[in-house]
Amino acid sequence: MASFSNIFAEGQSHTRPPLFDGTSYSTWKNRMQEFLISIHCDLWTIILEGPFIPMKDIKGEKVTKEWKELTSADKYLVSMNSKAKNILSCALTINEYNRVCSCSTAKDMWEMLQVTHEGTSQVKEQRINILVHQYEMFNMEQEESISQMYGRFMEIINPLTALGKIYSQSEQVKKILRSLPREWTPKVTAIQEAKDLNNMSIAELIGSLTSHELTILAKDEVKLNKEKSVAFKSNTMQDDDNDLEDLDEDEKNEEIARITRRINQLLNYNRNSSQNSPRNLRKSSKFESEIKCYQCQNSGHIKPNCPLLNKCERFQRMSKHKGLSTTWDDQEFEGDMTDEEIANVCLMTNEETIGMK
Repeated sequence: MASFSNIFAEGQSHTRPPLFDGTSYSTWKNRMQEFLISIHCDLWTIILEGPFIPMKDIKGEKVTKEWKELTSADKYLVSMNSKAKNILSCALTINEYNRVCSCSTAKDMWEMLQVTHEGTSQVKEQRINILVHQYEMFNMEQEESISQMYGRFMEIINPLTALGKIYSQSEQVKKILRSLPREWTPKVTAIQEAKDLNNMSIAELIGSLTSHELTILAKDEVKLNKEKSVAFKSNTMQDDDNDLEDLDEDEKNEEIARITRRINQLLNYNRNSSQNSPRNLRKSSKFESEIKCYQCQNSGHIKPNCPLLNKCERFQRMSKHKGLSTTWDDQEFEGDMTDEEIANVCLMTNEETIGMK
């Protein structure tokens, strides 16, 4: 259940005056002025030009009129003064109301609040100097949005306006453009070239800057998503490597063998596709037609495949060549042979190789 203070907090109804608890007096002052004028224009006149207390002159002295002596105009002024006092009283907390409860007119209540929270003329001058210094040194901070920057800017402008120091719209526009960081230089230059800053409003400037900020944020989001995608792929590959490392020796060998078989299948497929292409077939036929057999001097085959050689002679040539190759590779037998025998074997091997070609 809501507490009593929450029920009557400000902002609950447009018919309830803005609540003042002793903080942000300049903001409350502006809101209170608008609230009084919205009810009746004479209420704000009562506060500024009062007090309106019906008086009569008795022997050169001013004396308050009695109730029965009041005219219709006097009663109206008294009613408006009491209404203004009532609205001010409803807009104050207990601590603030205790400061003005002894005042007899709405004008006295208003002036008492001004002196308490704004000070005398000397205090006002000092506050103006402080706020003007903050205004001149104002700059947009890093990682700060346009909305946040504008909120801080108005926290300086509103108290200055309440204290009587007023900056024009063009001065505020130029100050905001000067306060933007270096990254905003292209946008500032575009605004200065495309717009007349003397006729540009604060709302138009903030809208343009906010639109540009949203564009920048959208680009940064796209870039961030790309970086996240790359990082995710890298982590996935690293996880696959970690999974392979977690396997035991047999599983690793099986996985490597499976990958090797797959690679060999792809290589064989590419090799067969290349060899069976029409171009390669034409080359093969042309090559076979150009080769010449040294046995029968005919084309289309080589000497080992010559039909004039019988099977026995072909088998003897192949066995002899194989035997010589095996003897040549045997290191123990090579150590027992003389230099002349080795030379003869090399000569025989070369002759057989030439003959087979």
